[in-house]
Amino acid sequence: MNFTKKDLPNLTRTKRWIISALFRLMETDEYKKITITQIIDEAEIARRTFYVHYKNKHQIIKEYIDETFSRIWLEFNQAKQKSLYDIAYYSFSECFKHIEILRVLHKHNLSNYFYEQFIIKMNKTTKESNLAVFDVSDFSESEMIYLNIFHASGLVKMIDRWIQDGCEDTPEKMAALYVKICKIGILND
Repeated sequence: MNFTKKDLPNLTRTKRWIISALFRLMETDEYKKITITQIIDEAEIARRTFYVHYKNKHQIIKEYIDETFSRIWLEFNQAKQKSLYDIAYYSFSECFKHIEILRVLHKHNLSNYFYEQFIIKMNKTTKESNLAVFDVSDFSESEMIYLNIFHASGLVKMIDRWIQDGCEDTPEKMAALYVKICKIGILND
């Protein structure tokens, strides 16, 4: 895997080399066994250069995910329409664009950080959508927090299962299913 400026526009070329090197190694090697030496050899950089940018390999994963999410949600939050369908469709579509990375993270049991960041970023977005879509006038502020977590976590679990199932259904179909599931909860109240 090689990440370009287009993939990670806010990161330096050296950081992109390091991130690319780690993900290439993760395609064949067990994450726990990958060493800093292997990463610097693969990235063709000096050890000192690595430590100027990162303390350890976990920071590489964290920065990749943070950078990717910042860009994804910035674009989404600029959109005017944010129905539940829009949120779900955008989420499935973006995850599909990053499917190879998600599969690598999942293979090494590192997808939890990705999903945690997803829930954090989505919390604000679902809050706005819940206000627009549902009658939440009788919800307290603490109840709204739980509603937002409910929607974000449910969507994350659907995405995770969809990836495990090989992404056979389209993002459109999955978004429609998410909305259908949400409506069942409303109708059965």
